[in-house]
Amino acid sequence: MFISRVEADELEERLDPAYYAPLALQTDHWLAAVHQDNLDRLGYLTEVVASAFYEGLSARYGERGVAFVRVGDVRLGTVELSRTMRLDESIATGTPGLAYEETPLLVLTKGGSVGRVGLAFEEVGVALSRDVLGLVARDERQLPRILFYLASPPGRAQVLRGASRQVQAHLTVERLRAVRVPRLAEADQQLLTTAYDKLKFARMAFEAADDAATANFVAAYLTTQGAHNQAMRAGSGVRFRSYSREQLSDLLLPPPALQVEFATHLRAVASTSEALHQSWANGIQLMLNAIGWGTAADVDLPDDAGVIGDGSDGPEELD
Repeated sequence: MFISRVEADELEERLDPAYYAPLALQTDHWLAAVHQDNLDRLGYLTEVVASAFYEGLSARYGERGVAFVRVGDVRLGTVELSRTMRLDESIATGTPGLAYEETPLLVLTKGGSVGRVGLAFEEVGVALSRDVLGLVARDERQLPRILFYLASPPGRAQVLRGASRQVQAHLTVERLRAVRVPRLAEADQQLLTTAYDKLKFARMAFEAADDAATANFVAAYLTTQGAHNQAMRAGSGVRFRSYSREQLSDLLLPPPALQVEFATHLRAVASTSEALHQSWANGIQLMLNAIGWGTAADVDLPDDAGVIGDGSDGPEELD
């Protein structure tokens, strides 16, 4: 067990308590025991890309185009591209200060909820908001190693140490480049690659289940008397608020067969969501096993605890 006791001659340039948190000190001791030839700097493994100061974009969001990745889109080791805001390709690639990168790409949150990492892989390229960083692997075969390590306790501790805390935690690029990543045995690397592929499959399975449930919900709703009344009364300014709760419950229920079908879709969403959670946790545990860190009890995903896609992960970025 580590406690945050630091002698005066051990103090570095930082004096804030978070810099000397127990996990950070434990990571220091662990890194000191690893031969330096078995560690790579993150700046050697990846190129760090970031957006700078760009014009406000919220008025230019659309339903189609390039995904604009923000803090809330990074969850459970992946980027929820199906829920991102969209920018026309000309805006995404031609706006001064706005970073656009091709996938696969690791995205790390640097503002709001700092240090969450996810893989963007489902589309050709993405645009990055100010509050995320892109990590472009110099060798794509190293993506599994980098992804799961940055989410592990020692990796996350190093990332959080790179956050400036003058007002609110905000990750700095130079500190991020200095994060040390352990080299792995070939067998461990292969296990992580398999876990990486399973994580991608789990994300795609969840997206498919969620899309099917959404489509089914819309179809079921359109069969209700409430939908019919809403359409017929749209020009009058009267909306559902004119109905009592009891009336609404009658108006908004689709036929029993469609209710059963929708419940089936919801169960599929719950099942694939759980599979995605498990795939992410399993990958992190494999990394911990490979570096000899700890047991499954040490796998903690505090920033990914919310329901997928619920937007409960911090303040909305203002563009």
